[in-house]
Amino acid sequence: MRFGWRNCLYTVFVLSLCLLFGGGMYAMNCISLKKTAGERVFYLDSASSQGLIKKELRFRDLPRICGESVCFIHQTNAQDLALQIFKDYGAEVAFVERVGDVISYYGHADGLGEGLCLDGYVVNLHVAVTNERCVVGTPIIFGGF
Repeated sequence: MRFGWRNCLYTVFVLSLCLLFGGGMYAMNCISLKKTAGERVFYLDSASSQGLIKKELRFRDLPRICGESVCFIHQTNAQDLALQIFKDYGAEVAFVERVGDVISYYGHADGLGEGLCLDGYVVNLHVAVTNERCVVGTPIIFGGF
């Protein structure tokens, strides 16, 4: 009888470890912009300006992530920084847009999801830079710069 309970406890323990490990892997794969450090914002339920914007997530929010952006301060050349970010994600620049002092680079990277169609291009990586600040978003930056 003792042997049966021991096997049952071992099985429960191993299954718990598997669920914990699997949940951790799932959580790590939900964050697309892992290579970029900074203040992170997530877009839930919709990859548009209609999505719910959250800075902190709960585990139950992970399946609802449809996009994210990361903002940080920099002191490097804006164009070099944007091109380096595109290189980090294995992306190609589709087009560049300048509005005031903000230069936006739009492109596509294979590992960042489907993307949106903008100006005839499928875009899933958006980098907006000024001389001091940079925001990286996928599929694009929502909520303003």
